[in-house]
Amino acid sequence: MSQDRSNRFLLLASALILMMLATTASAATVAVRFFSEGELCTVSRAVSNDVPLAESAVRALLAGPFIEEKAVGITSRIPAGVTIKKLSITSDTAQIDLSADVVAGLDEVGLRDIFDQFRSTLGDFPSIKSIQLTSNGKPLAYYLPAVPEVGEPARPLVKGNAVGLGGRKVCVGPSHGRVWNGSSWGWMRSDPCGFGEAVLEDTNSIRLVQFLKQYIVQDGGTFFTHRELDETNCCHPQANMPWWKMCTLSWLMHNGFPCSVWGTYTGNCGAETATGRSNDDLRARPLYADYVGADIYISHHTNAGGGTGTETWRDSKMSYPAHVANSLALATAVNSGIVNTIRSTFPGESEWRDRGVKDSAAGSGETRIPNRPACLIELAFHDHCTRDGVYLTDDFFRSLSMWGIYSGICTYFGNTPGWAKYSGELVSDTIPTLMNAGQTYNVSVTLRNRGVCWMNTYGFKLGAVDGSNPISAATRQTISGTVRPGNTYTFNFTMTAPVAGGTYTTKWRMIREGYEWFGPTLTKNITVTTQDDDEPPTAPTNLRVTGVTSSSISLAWNASTDNIGVAGYRIFRNGTQIGTATGTTYNDTGLANNTTYSYQVDAYDGKPNYSGKSNSVQGTTIAVIFEDGFANLNNWVLDPVASGNTMPTLSTAQNHGSITGANSVFMAGEVANWVYHDFSTNLTSGGYRSGTLSGWIYDNAVSGLRVALRAYMYDAAGNNSTMYWIGVYQLDPPGIPTHYIGAILTSSGWQYHDLGVRSAGWHKLAIEVLPYTGSNDLKFYVDGALKQTASQPASAASSTVRRTYLGFNYKTNQPVYWDDITLESVPPAAPTNVSGAALSTTSIRWNFTDKANNEIGHRVYNGSTKVAEREVFDISYVDETNLAPNTTYNRTVKAYAGILESAGTAGSGTTLSVPPSTSNVTCDKNVNVTYGDDKFTFTAVGGFGAGKVDHYMVVWDKQATHTWTGSEATWSSGTLVQTAASTGSWYLHLRGVNSAGVANGTLDLGPFIYNSDSVAPQINSVTVAPAMVIGGDAVHVSVDATDNVGVTGVKANGVSLTNSGGNIWTGDIVALAGLGVHPVSVVASDASGNNATDASGSYLTALIRGASNKAAWGVEMNAASTIYLFKFWGKVVEVDNNKFTLDDGSGSPITVIAPGYKTKVSTGDYAAARGILSIDGLSRAIQSEVNWITKY
Repeated sequence: MSQDRSNRFLLLASALILMMLATTASAATVAVRFFSEGELCTVSRAVSNDVPLAESAVRALLAGPFIEEKAVGITSRIPAGVTIKKLSITSDTAQIDLSADVVAGLDEVGLRDIFDQFRSTLGDFPSIKSIQLTSNGKPLAYYLPAVPEVGEPARPLVKGNAVGLGGRKVCVGPSHGRVWNGSSWGWMRSDPCGFGEAVLEDTNSIRLVQFLKQYIVQDGGTFFTHRELDETNCCHPQANMPWWKMCTLSWLMHNGFPCSVWGTYTGNCGAETATGRSNDDLRARPLYADYVGADIYISHHTNAGGGTGTETWRDSKMSYPAHVANSLALATAVNSGIVNTIRSTFPGESEWRDRGVKDSAAGSGETRIPNRPACLIELAFHDHCTRDGVYLTDDFFRSLSMWGIYSGICTYFGNTPGWAKYSGELVSDTIPTLMNAGQTYNVSVTLRNRGVCWMNTYGFKLGAVDGSNPISAATRQTISGTVRPGNTYTFNFTMTAPVAGGTYTTKWRMIREGYEWFGPTLTKNITVTTQDDDEPPTAPTNLRVTGVTSSSISLAWNASTDNIGVAGYRIFRNGTQIGTATGTTYNDTGLANNTTYSYQVDAYDGKPNYSGKSNSVQGTTIAVIFEDGFANLNNWVLDPVASGNTMPTLSTAQNHGSITGANSVFMAGEVANWVYHDFSTNLTSGGYRSGTLSGWIYDNAVSGLRVALRAYMYDAAGNNSTMYWIGVYQLDPPGIPTHYIGAILTSSGWQYHDLGVRSAGWHKLAIEVLPYTGSNDLKFYVDGALKQTASQPASAASSTVRRTYLGFNYKTNQPVYWDDITLESVPPAAPTNVSGAALSTTSIRWNFTDKANNEIGHRVYNGSTKVAEREVFDISYVDETNLAPNTTYNRTVKAYAGILESAGTAGSGTTLSVPPSTSNVTCDKNVNVTYGDDKFTFTAVGGFGAGKVDHYMVVWDKQATHTWTGSEATWSSGTLVQTAASTGSWYLHLRGVNSAGVANGTLDLGPFIYNSDSVAPQINSVTVAPAMVIGGDAVHVSVDATDNVGVTGVKANGVSLTNSGGNIWTGDIVALAGLGVHPVSVVASDASGNNATDASGSYLTALIRGASNKAAWGVEMNAASTIYLFKFWGKVVEVDNNKFTLDDGSGSPITVIAPGYKTKVSTGDYAAARGILSIDGLSRAIQSEVNWITKY
């Protein structure tokens, strides 16, 4: 359905709901039919209880669509304003006389559409068999242009009481086809189910009638049709469409038929695209039957407008009244033929709805116009998208329904069908009449189908008569594909002669399992001869598991060969023989669930000689996740949402009893019994992507029951994403209260599937959820038989089965029993290719190939301890953390689903090593220091091994960085000693590697400077200040030293000086206390150990003499100032930043030179200062330091 169309229907649905809510006084609804996109559609109307429903429906139809419905494209062919002049509805007839407005613009197609609206609306009232539409008392057809007579009337009916249709002429009209609509070559009907041409009425009628033609022709009849049945015949010159898709008018015109057949309504014998060709096309269909002189005309259609089943129309007001009675007889025979055949042949449809034979009373041109007996078949409803519409795409249903028409035609002529619905002919066989004992022969049997389609799906097989065959172990040979009526099929199989000689008889015949044997029996008498044999058979090959249940494993293998013949095979389980087989399959039963078994097979001949054993194969039975035979109700929880919900009761009245527990659970029908069981500890995790939920139901197969076993799917957030239902529901949809149903909750609501007719007693219902693919991944079973394959909605893609519900959330209405509820699932397949990839020093990513499609996640195990888990579908890794560096771990990885786990697959991985750093790799020498020693020793702090690093890759060179190639040297123990081969800056490059050879981290250590020179430094000058001190004073030493490579250190009296820039080294030494001159010895060194010494510097340790300012001017001071330090006192007067004066009041201030003095004193302060007295002519000053100033 297109998006626009979907939107229109949503708007329509909303509008209808509002209207129904507004009519609160109404107590019932009727369904009326309008058109949408050329197809009948159903809308509901609320009506009052005071008017009969059928009359209310007719009046609602005349009222036309609501405004809201028109807005979404809903239309009516009945002109607006038409009123009812007279309305009479008796038990079986509706007489509706309409106002004259109805014939305004009326044409043949308009009459058909108006009649279709009435017949479909009144089709909801089964008792109404005749619909008479008139205006002013005359049939509406009276107001149409007259139809000219074409050809001769039909021959009188003479019933033959014979076999077959020899001499009979049958014309069949397969509905519509593409016709020029004024702008394009359009279909006359739409595709309401979205199935495409497989169910489109205009094309599907061709595929149906193809079968009918085969039945009529092979039975000697002459077949006519006004449309092309050959799908290979191409193409219409203007439409460029294959001829089988074109309408009657196009086919007749281009095949040379006269205009009197195909142009009678418009009278236009010209262009095919002329106006009004739809009217010409409709009349051409019955006129063609008149033109070819057919004995009968059958118009074949499929229905629409909501409903199910078959109805057949005839006309009591035909243009040629002489054919009315025979038309009724034809319609009755054909309708009965269809309904009886479907009921007795198509599975689950023993109650196929017979809507009856109805009278169109001149309302349909295809039954009004012919000058011969005629009827119109509405085979099934192509807009019933879960039942009739699905059947119409099935060649088996197509063929059997057409056989039903064929049998009805035979009945009409008083004859019996020449071929039964199950019938065939033997064409040939290659079964030999002479065989060697024990020898195997390839044989074939070829048959021609003369009945309904043969399909393996519907149980058609070649069978060994009486259920045994002494020459072949297989008693049934299956069919591949579809064998249509008229086609042949060759069954190819093997036959093995018995080891004992003699004469044997084999008989083969077609069978439909569960229905009947049919066709000729092929009987062959075979003579078997014997001979001596000492040669054993070859060993069987390709032993394999072909199926499992919770208690059985099915095996198959490739056959052995023998010089005479293989007599059989021995089957071994876990080394012990458990059985034999004459064919190449075996089913081992009585096994424990979720258990793995090992199998082998050998072969033996008639002597017997035994072959060697086959390959060994393992099989694992399906796991039983949950089972409850209702010993009690402890497994079930009462749902709190359902109103008035009560716990069901245990009953011994019925007990299925295959699971331990002497009871069943009983729901009386008077209250809600709605209980659930969870398969997971919470609804946000766990569960099963696949599994089979089953239970046994016992009921009386009467209407009114509503009960279900449901599988609830949940996503990772704990949202109920969808659910699947199997059980019974009494309402519409699905409208089949005496059938089992399967249902799927989709985003647009419930989708229902018919699972066949119910019957009283115990029946097993099962829902099989397969791993999500979005296509054919959901199956519904009744009593072990697959009834429906469906597709899960998109919401199931990331969901699992975590809960089941049993019962119904309202009262069940009828009593019902449940027993033996189970959930079975298959353990996931084990992953392969497990390997660990280090993520860090403390984590490993366990990579693997996911081989399962039903797992919900994977787990990592250390022995039996789970160490990591990741619950995500279809993944390829799980991460494990909290590990030690550079450590190898051995783990197993398992896929899991719910409580099930796969076998474990082993793998190993190693964490990354601790990366190298300056804290874990050290050197005995410092960087950026020049050394004359060429040996550099490195230590790995903490050593090597697990928890640290396996080894380092190392490079010792003069480059600041390194590009790693993998071929570098390694360091894995002890210390590393590197030798500087030449003068310069050296670097050690390290790359950490774990025991698996995976690197992690690099480090570039350096530069380590080495110098091999022999030239000593040069001391250019030594400055010592102050020259005179007292013991304990700081003596400042400044050295200017140079070297051809570089001075690495300078010491004064053993005290290291500091490089203060360039060649200058400075520092303080402590003055010695002894009076007198003290030398200062300076030593300069380079990296190679070369030294230079200078002892030219010295200082004088002297006494301090106090003096007045004035005394400083005495002549004796000239000599005293060279051997004593002097101390003066006075008031401070700042001079500049480097000096101040002290004035003791004597009138002779002393200048004190002490840079930085302002941190100690300022103008106005009183202070004392000591220092070296400096005499310069008439000026006096002392050289002092801040530390030599005392403030008072």
